[in-house]
Amino acid sequence: MEQNQLRGIFGQFASGVTVITCTNADGQPHGATVTAFTAISLEPRLCQITMTRKSKACGYLGNAPFAVNILAADQVDTAMHFAGRPQRTEPKWIDGPTA
Repeated sequence: MEQNQLRGIFGQFASGVTVITCTNADGQPHGATVTAFTAISLEPRLCQITMTRKSKACGYLGNAPFAVNILAADQVDTAMHFAGRPQRTEPKWIDGPTA
């Protein structure tokens, strides 16, 4: 099976969409759309995210704090923005522990 065929098959698997956000050393916000998110444990609080190492956000994560933003079905523009395909409007950034 060709890689493009397999990508098409995998792309039909329904999963949730999250945006992982963090800041770089200069405090500038960054984010990446991630569909590979798994809740591992409530105690201790653990989750697993999988993203390409080429992602700028991946380079900023390291041991830095990050937020997992679980998107609703009507947040396609936000998902596309953080996937590198900006849409109509820039997403609003809100700082805070429970923003």
